[in-house]
Amino acid sequence: MEELYDRFYGMNAQAQIRFLKEGELSDFSRESQIGFIKSVIKAELSSKTLAAALKRLRELRYKDRFFYRRFLYHVDSSVANAAKRAISESQNNQDSSAMKLVELVELCPKDERMSLIHSFFSNASKIRENQFLPLLEIKDNQVRNEIIRAASELDLDEEELARAITSGKTWMTRKALVQILGNRRSMKLMSVIDELMEDPNVEVKLALIEALENLDREKVRNYLLCLSQDSLIWVRKRAMQALG
Repeated sequence: MEELYDRFYGMNAQAQIRFLKEGELSDFSRESQIGFIKSVIKAELSSKTLAAALKRLRELRYKDRFFYRRFLYHVDSSVANAAKRAISESQNNQDSSAMKLVELVELCPKDERMSLIHSFFSNASKIRENQFLPLLEIKDNQVRNEIIRAASELDLDEEELARAITSGKTWMTRKALVQILGNRRSMKLMSVIDELMEDPNVEVKLALIEALENLDREKVRNYLLCLSQDSLIWVRKRAMQALG
């Protein structure tokens, strides 16, 4: 593979594009092709080669929209457009698969729901943040708790999870996201703490207190003190318990 890198870097832009489209790289496995393209993108490539590389990643069904996002504001419109299309296709595919699973879970017998969830999370390496968010709207508590447990162990962008809390989600999703970040002992929770302190839902605030208990007590003590004076009695009691 090292020899392949050397030959690629020694080509002009037109030859590099041809190599990515139909060269010997296509003889390798999908995973190897993706790894190669992601590596060469780190080098100084021409805009035409970079756009072709992003297009090839999309064709290989590489769905990490966070990887593509860094190219959205590239000075060359062909690169930016290639990134936009890759993100759009990735987002559409993820949303549709998650919504189909939500529909399946709600329609199937209760004793079959957990096996569906386990099957979904068994391929954890390919699951991204927005892909499982619709699942947090499932009203079956046992199923939703299993989703929260599984998501707490995935390799996810915690900053994106925190951002999702303040993006118009229902109280059920807000609560679940707080629980996931709390389980992960993520300090990213503090980036949205002000919004959560003002959340009108008691369940969300109770989840917040539980999450704060998993973080550095010196950093969260003042927030627990404020919550111990909350207008909601159950929140006050739970916060005082946490402080005690």
